[in-house]
Amino acid sequence: EAATIFSISNTSAKGGKLGWIKNTELNNQLAERIKTLDLGDITDPIKVANGYLILKLENKRKIDTNIDFNKEFNSLIRKETDRQLNQFSIIYFNKLKKNISIHEK
Repeated sequence: EAATIFSISNTSAKGGKLGWIKNTELNNQLAERIKTLDLGDITDPIKVANGYLILKLENKRKIDTNIDFNKEFNSLIRKETDRQLNQFSIIYFNKLKKNISIHEK
């Protein structure tokens, strides 16, 4: 419920649920925090660029697959690019909000 009310993330509409995430999709800081969690545990708030992140580990699974390096690499590049573009757009939007003034006649 807290994610639905307070979160600015796209996942807030789903109650903050991320679904299954591959270890390769996490940055080192998040992967280390999750590695130490037991099922049902919640992390302390983690500082990220746009605020704080709190994670709850609901389940773990191990899947043995053959990984296509190029496909995974391109996927990671695309996700990082999207993350950076989102961050830049937020910065630009905040700059516009700060510099815009409306004059009534």
